[in-house]
Amino acid sequence: YVQRTFSDKINATFDFIKENWKILLKTTTYLLLPVSLVQGIFTGSVMSMAGLLYNPAFQSQINRGEFPIDWMEFGINYIGLMLTAFIGQFLLLSLVYTLLKTYNEREEGLKGVTLSDIKSPLMGNIGRCFIMFLVTILLCVGTGIVLALLTVITTFTLILTMPALIVFCIPLSLWPAVYLMEQNSVFGALGKSYRLGLATFGGVLAVYLVTAILASVIQGVFS
Repeated sequence: YVQRTFSDKINATFDFIKENWKILLKTTTYLLLPVSLVQGIFTGSVMSMAGLLYNPAFQSQINRGEFPIDWMEFGINYIGLMLTAFIGQFLLLSLVYTLLKTYNEREEGLKGVTLSDIKSPLMGNIGRCFIMFLVTILLCVGTGIVLALLTVITTFTLILTMPALIVFCIPLSLWPAVYLMEQNSVFGALGKSYRLGLATFGGVLAVYLVTAILASVIQGVFS
């Protein structure tokens, strides 16, 4: 692992993207386009049904306690939207870290690499992403139970627990990198992400904020 200054981290990130944007774009399109098309169908249905609730023509029905949409159909479409979003996230995380690992292991980097060349490690990372997702759900449920019990005792605990929760969430941004780039167990990777993340908390937070802002701008433009 290379030790870099904050500006060097940002530069290394953009250098990697500039050097490999073609393979990144091509493999991302091949992998995510089918999921995105299905997600688009669910998104269109959810948005059109949600739009009915704000349509003046249906306001009188809503005021009478009637609803102009089929809630079963809305629920199915919303679940489909969330499911395809999670699948897309799994695929994207798996692909990016598979490409990063391949880039580090080959002298020529990603030159000439195709999806068929990385199929085996990609499938392995997709499985690891799913395991990480299940563990994340367990952690969220456990954290929610603890917070609820503390709130029952007194709501003043939120003054301490909520900031602490935010602080302890920052190192989690390293968890996918540690778990997908190394051959650690899911809990071993979680522990290492906290050791590294808390030791370099300011740098992790700064990089996360900068990249999140840039990603939001780019996403907004394309949206």
